[in-house]
Amino acid sequence: MMKRLIFIIPLMAALLIGCEGWDDEKSLPPGRGRPGEVLLVIDSLKWHNRIGSELRITFNETVEGLPRDQSMFELRHVAPFDFKSILLHARNLVLLIPLYDQTSQDLRMRNFFNKISIDSMEANPGLFIVTKKNLFATDQQVMFLIGHSPDDFVDKIIRNRDVIRKFFNDVEEMRAARNLYAIKEEKIIGSHLKKEYNFDMRVPYSFKIAQNSEKFVWLRLPDQKIDKNIVIIYKDYLDIKEFELENLLRWRNQVFREQIFGDPENPESYVKTETIIPPVSRQVTFNGKYSVQIKGLWKTNNISMGGPFISYAFVDQVLNRLYYIEGFIYSPSEDQRELIRETDVILKTFRTSDMKEN
Repeated sequence: MMKRLIFIIPLMAALLIGCEGWDDEKSLPPGRGRPGEVLLVIDSLKWHNRIGSELRITFNETVEGLPRDQSMFELRHVAPFDFKSILLHARNLVLLIPLYDQTSQDLRMRNFFNKISIDSMEANPGLFIVTKKNLFATDQQVMFLIGHSPDDFVDKIIRNRDVIRKFFNDVEEMRAARNLYAIKEEKIIGSHLKKEYNFDMRVPYSFKIAQNSEKFVWLRLPDQKIDKNIVIIYKDYLDIKEFELENLLRWRNQVFREQIFGDPENPESYVKTETIIPPVSRQVTFNGKYSVQIKGLWKTNNISMGGPFISYAFVDQVLNRLYYIEGFIYSPSEDQRELIRETDVILKTFRTSDMKEN
C-alpha cells in the first residue's frame, strides 16, 4: 500500500495567526540568512529526541554528485523562548506546533495561532504542513509542522521528507533565479540559440559562447575562483535504450572528448566522467517531459582538474531530437552546493518547441 503524503497547505483565512500586524508587509524588515540555511524553532527535549533526529535526517541529507560531502540545507535550531529579535527575520523558518503538551515552550508555539485555529487543528489529525510567506520579514518562507503526539510528529516527518525538502529547495531555486537574472540576460546569445538551433534558454549575464558547432553548444562564464559551464548536445532519437545511464555517459564522453578541452594549449587534453565515484541517475519530469537526470563528477584526463555536474536527457518529439544538457563547474576552493543549485536553475530555463511552461 502506498504511504499517504500530507501536502502543503498555504495559510488562509481559515487558519488565523495570533500575531498582530503580520499582514503589513510594507513595514517588514528584509529576510536574513545564507542560501540554503534553515532555522528550526524547537524545544531542547524534542531537538534531542527522535523528533529532532528525524528532522536532522530530513534537512541534512547529503547532496549527490559533489566532490565533498555537503548537506542539502544548513539546519540551525533555536528554543521557542530564544526565538526573537533578529532570529525572527530568518529567510527560511520551520516552527513546530505541538498540540499535545502544556509546557510553557509548547504553549508559546501555539500562541502563533488563535484559539479557533488551534481547535480546528486539533479536530483535523491529518493536518501537518502549513506555510506562510513574509510572516516576520520580506523574502521569508515559514513552514509550520503540526503534531498531535510525539509519534504523530515522527510518522509525519518520515512520510513527508521529500515534500519538506522540495518546498525549501523550490524556494532556494526561486531566489537563485531572481539573483541570476536580476541584472540582465545575454539576450543576443539567446536569440542566436533560437535561430541556429531551434531551442530557447535564458543565458545569464556575462556568459559567452565558448564553442559551438552542429548539434553542440558550450556556454562558459570563467572568473578567478569559479568556472561555470553549460553544454547542450543533441542527436536524432532512435529508441528508449538511449536513456540508459551507460549509453548517455558514453555519448557524453565521446562528445566532450572531441569538444571540451581541459587545457587550451594541449589538444590532447579533454574532459571525461569520473568513475571512482559513479554518477547517479533518476527518472524525473523536466519542464513537463520524461527525463533522466544525472549527477556526478567530471575530471580532465591529464591534469588535476575536476568538479561536479548535473544533466538532463529528454526528447523533443516535434524535431525527433534526443537532448543532453549539462551544467558543470570548477571551483576547487568554494562550497559547491549552491553553485550546482544555480546551474540547475539555468538548465531548467531550457525550452524546446514542444515543452510546457512551468
